Amino acid sequence: MENNPNLERDRKYFPFIIHVIDTVPELTEAAKKGRLIFGILDTLEMEETTLIFYKITTDPQKKDFEYLIVEVQNEEVTKFEITSDIFETLLYAF
Repeated sequence: MENNPNLERDRKYFPFIIHVIDTVPELTEAAKKGRLIFGILDTLEMEETTLIFYKITTDPQKKDFEYLIVEVQNEEVTKFEITSDIFETLLYAF
C-alpha cells in the first residue's frame, strides 16, 4: 500500500484543530452534533512557526465555508483566527 502524503500531513496537524474546536464553543457544539466538516487547505512551515490553513463548515450542504488559520510554535497553538474572507486568510500568511 502506498503512503499518502496528505494522510501523514493530516495526522501531524490534526491535534491543532482539535485544540481550536475545544476552545471555540460554537465549534465544540457543532462537533458534538456531528455537523463540523473540515479539511486542511495548506501548511506553511517556517523556521519557528507553522501556519495551518483549514477550510471549515457546519453546513451539511457544504456551501458556506469559513477559513481557519492556526499558528503553531513548539508544537503548541499560539494563535488562531476564523475568517470568511479567503483573501484575508492569504494576507495573514504574509
